[in-house]
Amino acid sequence: MEPDFTSKDSQGHIRELCHAARKTRLNVISPPETTNLVLKLTANLAVKCGPGVTRAEAYALKFATEHLDSSIVRVPSFVQFFADDADIWPTGYLVMAFVDGNTLEGSTVDDVSIARKILRAMQHIHSFTGTVPGPLDRTSARGLLWSDYGAGQPFESARKLQEYLDTRLAKFGPSIPRIDITESTLCFCHMDISPRNMVLDDQGHLYLLDWGFAGFYPPSFELWSIAFEDHIRPHPLMLRLTSLLQNNATPRRLDEVQALNRVYAANQRYSLYVSHVTEGSIEN
Repeated sequence: MEPDFTSKDSQGHIRELCHAARKTRLNVISPPETTNLVLKLTANLAVKCGPGVTRAEAYALKFATEHLDSSIVRVPSFVQFFADDADIWPTGYLVMAFVDGNTLEGSTVDDVSIARKILRAMQHIHSFTGTVPGPLDRTSARGLLWSDYGAGQPFESARKLQEYLDTRLAKFGPSIPRIDITESTLCFCHMDISPRNMVLDDQGHLYLLDWGFAGFYPPSFELWSIAFEDHIRPHPLMLRLTSLLQNNATPRRLDEVQALNRVYAANQRYSLYVSHVTEGSIEN
């Protein structure tokens, strides 16, 4: 009989499979160069495991599973999350539905209809709002915008995020324009939209993968992350999507994106200490 990987009792077995797969690559469906493995457990389930698999990602995927309209955008449905006990970089295990299909990374598709489908998905995702910026588990923000060590602190309020931005923009002198995000709506954002994290199945359903950087942020943060992805890894689809977003953006939002470019530049020069937050388990 096939094990029940949806239950807490299966966690020991899942750990064993993941540890063995690092040597054997058996049932591994993630690229060989990635630190975190994605391992197919059954015809319908997969597990993502590694030191970069966090409670924050699990919270975001669980939220997306429960709230997003599958007629607009789909996700690999959340099943369970647990982590090894460790003082530094605990290994996380995120069990989810297996999504059959290839990502758009290897595709040269330049179809405006697909870009519009992604845009509609983003608008739907952004319709969900929060009151505290950052990851849903209230830990330090992670992703391209921040330093290699993350934001270095959880943001307790929009004012704390504003202080973080002000500190970095100040590195460029008093003549650089500041931005004020304290009155901005904090939208649910994916923050890593890219061809490698999207699957378009045979029925035309869009799947959005990898919610590790997701959280509640001003919408300009999502626009910045997409424009930056297009800059560092050019792709016809990202170019099309970036163009659509910029054409629809207000001047204020475009100014915020320019300011975030400077925040990113500052974060490449200055490192922040990140205190460890123990990862817990989440069950369905």
